[in-house]
Parts: sequence; structure tokens; C-alpha cells
Amino acid sequence: MSLSSTLQQAHDLHRQGDDAAAEPLYRAVLAQEPGQGEAAHGLGQLLAARGAHKEAQAQFQTALKARPDVWQHWLSYAEALIANGHPREAHLVLTRGQQRGLAGPAVDALLRR
Repeated sequence: MSLSSTLQQAHDLHRQGDDAAAEPLYRAVLAQEPGQGEAAHGLGQLLAARGAHKEAQAQFQTALKARPDVWQHWLSYAEALIANGHPREAHLVLTRGQQRGLAGPAVDALLRR
């Protein structure tokens, strides 16, 4: 199976709520391509949902570095920083994102937190 089809399958399973099946697929993609942003973000979402915020934060950071053009990567990374007790760092991340055009109610809500 190609990397892109593995990633697509992971996304599909994730959307269907089958996190247990999606996680090893995200990890398989990242084992082959450690900086793959979409796989890192998907894995980060699964980890955050089960309360593994430190590991989720690392995955969201990887996603943001790989694809800073994806606004959700900025928001997810900032949310993980807040969840890990780093609101000041989250504010800096969001401020940097705003300098790149990140805007909207989700950004405003996170900045208020």
C-alpha cells in the first residue's frame, strides 16, 4: 500500500470514529516519513482526544512545521500548549499565526483563553 493510500485510509477510519484502527496507520506513515504533516496532525488529534496532551503537542508541532499554510495546525498546536499549561507559548504561536494571516473566531477564542 502506498503512503498516500495508507494516509487516506487512516483519515477515513478516523472520520468514522475508529481511532484504534487509524492510529497505527498514522504511525506507519510517520515511520516512513517523519515530517508528514497530515499524519502528524491526525495522530495528534487522536492523542489529544484520549488525554495524551504532551505527545499530541509534539505531533501538532510537527504538523505545523511541515504545513504552516494549514490554519488548523496552528490552532491545534496552540490548544495543546494550553492543555499542557503553556498559555504564554500558545499566545506567541497564535500571534505568529496572525502575522501569517490566521484569523477568525476560533483564533479569538483561543487568545481569550
